[in-house]
Amino acid sequence: MGSRCRWTVLITAFFLAIAIVVVAVVAVPILKTLLLKKKLKDDLVLEKGQTIYDQWMRPDVGPMYKVFTLYNVKNADDAKDGAKIDLEEVGPYYYRETRQKFSPNYTEDETVVRYKQNKYYVFDRNHTAAHLDPNVDKVTTLNAVLATVVKMYLNKNISETQAFEAALLGDVFVTHTVTELLWGYTDNLIKAAHSRNLYQRTNFSLQINNSAGDYMQWSAVKTGKQNSDEIGEFVEWDGKKQLGYWNSTYANMLNGTEGFFFRAGLKQGDNVSVFIDDLFRSANVTCNETTELESIRLLRCILPEYELQNATINPLNAQWYANSYSGFLNESSPNFGAPLFISKPHFLDVDPAVKTNLTGLHPPNRDLDDTTLDVEPITGALFRTRKRLQANIQIRSVPEKLFKPFALSKVKDAFVPIFYVEETVTANTTTCNAFKKQVYAPLDIVDGVQWGLVAFGGLVALVCFIVGTKMIYKSPTNKKDVPLLGSAEIN
Repeated sequence: MGSRCRWTVLITAFFLAIAIVVVAVVAVPILKTLLLKKKLKDDLVLEKGQTIYDQWMRPDVGPMYKVFTLYNVKNADDAKDGAKIDLEEVGPYYYRETRQKFSPNYTEDETVVRYKQNKYYVFDRNHTAAHLDPNVDKVTTLNAVLATVVKMYLNKNISETQAFEAALLGDVFVTHTVTELLWGYTDNLIKAAHSRNLYQRTNFSLQINNSAGDYMQWSAVKTGKQNSDEIGEFVEWDGKKQLGYWNSTYANMLNGTEGFFFRAGLKQGDNVSVFIDDLFRSANVTCNETTELESIRLLRCILPEYELQNATINPLNAQWYANSYSGFLNESSPNFGAPLFISKPHFLDVDPAVKTNLTGLHPPNRDLDDTTLDVEPITGALFRTRKRLQANIQIRSVPEKLFKPFALSKVKDAFVPIFYVEETVTANTTTCNAFKKQVYAPLDIVDGVQWGLVAFGGLVALVCFIVGTKMIYKSPTNKKDVPLLGSAEIN
């Protein structure tokens, strides 16, 4: 083979090797993205036969718990005489949470599915400390029904006579077992308030247990068939397409999913919407941080500060009646007018002034008291969540000159914490391994092919370079005995 032919082969091989490297670096990632989008578009649809459909119908990525810690008022009598309310924590009590959807039916184009859901709780003896028994342990807490009557009276929504009749039947503080407080009790005040249309329900409970299905109405979400980014987004909840609790069309909209999955392809810094059924509203969460679970890369999403600011600081929050301290969510409207305010546990991120008339509270701890959602960004699936909320009831003293029969003239104005709850879900090892097999493994194969091509192309290019360099140095024009100016003799 002649020198010219060898050079042709060598140069051709070199540029082919470079082309292989360029294709591996540029084209393979594009191909991987297209294939991934195709797979996600096919898989992220709420239809029978899909894994995500089964998880949506009955979420079981890992055990779900709702963990309650109640606040016990230690000095009820002194508090009625004007002392600061002294609190102690009782709990935590673990309840296993089960969500079961049923009776799914689809629109004709299969872009929306309607369903009913049963969400219920069963006490978990194994996780709750042995000395705690919700059927025996008693807790003294603020009488939320009486506080509601007080609010109605001070806001001039009811007459003095109505308030007087209710006040004769109820005390400022009540004592019940944990089970009664969580899941329901009744008394003479509740019966009287209900009969006079002052209170909408026939009992009082801190949590609704849907075991009997009494509260189930139709809900509907998008299936993702038309647009996979919209999978799971609400179009109807509990029989409502508009909530009707808040002060604007936007606030009453059903924005976002129930929080078990979001749109695929999330990036650090993205915002996503979630509908929080316990709070009867939608909210945004921001995914700024990263974390891991069993070697799975996750984005950590938290509630941004602006969602909890009062209307003075953030006027947009006026549509949710954010007229109190920053850090509170005013839940009065969807809770029959009860002066209920939701915060993070131990008043994390709430103005410290809220604790002026309270004692015995633990200091807040962001790691233990903040809400976090850890989402896998490729699929948008939730792998771990810690939803932490504290329920507080506002009590206001009634000036004696306005209404003497009330035993409330000395009670200090306060937002009294009733309980805080942590709702937890963590994907188990089986779920994590299945995810890695179905998502990471194919991507790892593509990555292996990509870097194999880069290595192969790079190696060929390097060999070509070395061979070419040797050929140059072996060329006759590079031999030392060849005169620099040619072979002519100098006379």
